[in-house]
Amino acid sequence: MFAIEISEELSARKNARISAFCIFLTIKHLPVYHHLLLVFKYSETP
Repeated sequence: MFAIEISEELSARKNARISAFCIFLTIKHLPVYHHLLLVFKYSETP
């Protein structure tokens, strides 16, 4: 029972670390997305 609680705690920490890493990557690539969005918007207008 104690080992199950420890493994659940570890998996929760791992999930938190993965989500934090995804958020970090998203923030790091936000200028790229913004640039692509602007290019797409301006290329769409005639």
